[in-house]
Amino acid sequence: MKRIIAILLIIVMSLSFISCGKDNNDTESNNNGTNNVANSNNQADNTNDQANDADDQTNDGNDQTNDGNDQTNDGNDQTNDGNDQTNDGNDQTNDGNDQTNDGNDQTNDGNDQTNDGNDQTNDGNDQTNDGNDQTNDGNDQTNDGSGNDDSTSGGNVHITDINTDYSLDEYVVFDTELYKITFNSLEEDGYGDFDLKVVFENKTENKLLFSMDSVAINSYMVDSRTETIIEGNRKIAKSMKISSEELREANILSIDELMFLLRVADQTEENRSIYFDYVNVYPTGLSRDTVRYPMRGHREGEKRSDIVTTEEFELVCLDRKFDSDGNYQIKFYIRNWAAGNCTYRINDVFIEDYSLNTFFAESVNPNCRTIATATVRKEDIERLGVENADFMSIIFIATRTFDFSQEPFYYQLHEFQ
Repeated sequence: MKRIIAILLIIVMSLSFISCGKDNNDTESNNNGTNNVANSNNQADNTNDQANDADDQTNDGNDQTNDGNDQTNDGNDQTNDGNDQTNDGNDQTNDGNDQTNDGNDQTNDGNDQTNDGNDQTNDGNDQTNDGNDQTNDGNDQTNDGSGNDDSTSGGNVHITDINTDYSLDEYVVFDTELYKITFNSLEEDGYGDFDLKVVFENKTENKLLFSMDSVAINSYMVDSRTETIIEGNRKIAKSMKISSEELREANILSIDELMFLLRVADQTEENRSIYFDYVNVYPTGLSRDTVRYPMRGHREGEKRSDIVTTEEFELVCLDRKFDSDGNYQIKFYIRNWAAGNCTYRINDVFIEDYSLNTFFAESVNPNCRTIATATVRKEDIERLGVENADFMSIIFIATRTFDFSQEPFYYQLHEFQ
């Protein structure tokens, strides 16, 4: 019996062990399943985390890109601001340039108006001066209208003010197969005037005539000339005087331009002309474009009257007065704008309806001028009993110098006071 009970116990324990083993297996299976689910969930979580991390990195990259774009935009904004400031500066500069140009335009307009001259009234008629009224010691001075005219004072010029240094040593004017002309010097002669030394050379077998006439200094006619006849194959030295008084009258401070009419003719062959034309020499080294022509304006005490201005000439009475000998002096200024040499004459002077016998004739080179005086003799003044010469009239005549018909191109009576 005991043996049977023991066997039964063994059987019962075996069954219990089997049952326990099964439960453990089920539990382990259950645990394994649970773990597998958990692991799957963990893997899903890890995948999501990685996705989220990637998104975060992408977002971080986008943020960095956006930050870079923001910085780029900020840089562009700064560049645009700098460009705007530069453009503003350029605009201000352009505005300043425009204002400067406007000022220059106004200045140029003023200069143009000044250079064009002022309208002056003579006996109710408007006459246009080609230059400007300038003041010298409170007096008006008239610009002659040339671009080379200088605004030299209308006051007296003393000999000590006139230049005496000229570079004309052995200055060859012409050297041809037939003749040669040389200026040896231009210098003060010790008496206040100037002396031009000229050497004429005849290279031909025939007798030649040399003539220097119609002399103008700085566009003002002067009473200077020289002439000589030379035998064949010889030369001769001549001297031509230039009056300092005439230079002072025209306000000439330096002999910058010497103009003359040169004539060379063959005396053996019936005075056949070899050369006949104007010659210009510049003793101080200037040129036609740089030489300045002095202005002869109104001087204190003068009785100036603008008489007539045409396209070809201008006539001005600079002064009129009795001299120390009782003669009546009428000083005229004549400007010749014509293309050629012209002769200007006054045949009659009328004072208080009296005709006074006087003669005045001046030959003036093209684009030159002259200052000359007509004289009414004291005997005529006394004979006619003229007491007041404030009002007068003249007959003014203009002809072409080399028009041998001598038909005047201007003939007119003018009254002035």
